[in-house]
Amino acid sequence: MQDTKTKSPGSRKQNRRHLSDWLKRLALIPAFLILTACVPGIRQNYPTYPVIPQTVRSEIGTGSVKVALLLPFTGHGDSQEIAVTMSQAAKMAISELPDSNIKLILKDTKGTAKGAAAAAREAIAARVEVILGPLFSPSVVAVGTIARRAKIPVIAFSTDANAGSPGVYLLSFLPQENISQIVSYTAEKRKMTFAALIPETIYGTLAESAFLQAAAAKRASIAGIIRYTYEPKEMMQAVAALSKIVKTQNVDAILLPDSPKMLLQLSPYLAGHELTNGKIRFLLSGQWDDPFIKHNSLLIGSWYAAPRKEYWENFTFRYKANFGVKPVWRIATLAYDAISLTIALARYPQGERFNKETLTNPGGFRGLDGIFRFTESGLTERRLDILEIQQNGRTQVIMAAPAQFMGTSAAQKRRMLLSRTPAPNQ
Repeated sequence: MQDTKTKSPGSRKQNRRHLSDWLKRLALIPAFLILTACVPGIRQNYPTYPVIPQTVRSEIGTGSVKVALLLPFTGHGDSQEIAVTMSQAAKMAISELPDSNIKLILKDTKGTAKGAAAAAREAIAARVEVILGPLFSPSVVAVGTIARRAKIPVIAFSTDANAGSPGVYLLSFLPQENISQIVSYTAEKRKMTFAALIPETIYGTLAESAFLQAAAAKRASIAGIIRYTYEPKEMMQAVAALSKIVKTQNVDAILLPDSPKMLLQLSPYLAGHELTNGKIRFLLSGQWDDPFIKHNSLLIGSWYAAPRKEYWENFTFRYKANFGVKPVWRIATLAYDAISLTIALARYPQGERFNKETLTNPGGFRGLDGIFRFTESGLTERRLDILEIQQNGRTQVIMAAPAQFMGTSAAQKRRMLLSRTPAPNQ
């Protein structure tokens, strides 16, 4: 671990230099670590999941359009549980959406790049028109290489932006998008001087690069960036260093992109340095959308960006009605949306339904977590609600996510595909 680091980027020129340095550093991070690092708190605190089946049904649906779903059914650690959760969400989408013309072919990646490559070859041999998954970054890269040669598009679930590329689209929650939106919203409220307290973790590195990009885009000033490890003494020193920056540079907002557990440990230090007096706005990453952290009174008034809560609650209600338990993993909605998208696009003529022009439609698509669209470079753009933490753990939407992307034409609106999201009483 490194010692606490203090940075004062100052000018936009310095911001760009720091951004360049961080992007170079980010490229050195082992890709297989990114998925876990980017989505802390993604597992829901529900009762133990049922025993994972010994066998996985190989096909779902009887349509004429073949679609592959690649997941780590026999991978290590939590990956098996994730695979089952996502495959059940996929099955639910097929059963709920009318006029499905797809046949979903499930393939096991074994949680490795080699296993994913073998699964992709089998899927292509089965004449699929699009591959959904895999989950982990190295597997996405391996599958992308094979699928690109076969001219088969890939819609994967990795949160590592480096895994995306032309023809390999990431349907995921990218940390860059979350932080960019909360920083942009704050700047639009004329809070233009920022500081950040960022952990020495992979997620922290991603958060810092996103923070620098967002601040530069809004011509905002960054008074300082403090990095810290999880040693109590260093956390205390980091907050002390941040306090000095705040008191000398009229900071309007502080970014705190850490997990709920670690932020609870930081809270007493923040209060001790009078950083929770209501004068400075705390900005949180999406992982703060956690009931436990929202009951911390020191964080009242903080802002964060997240998908609409009611969408997730609606989905969990229906999932439990189908499978007897709530979905253990938050990313289950990604599998549902991937299937919804392919069912809708399967109505287009062959050769058009999954081509680049269709998948990168600027009008985007509407899924369980709101609107999203793919860029030509393979990344996902989303629009999220901006929320404020209030008394007793309540939250209030202070800016609702738009129903469509800015500049969407009438023709693009007509092409915008709607995923059916039944209400709980249906």
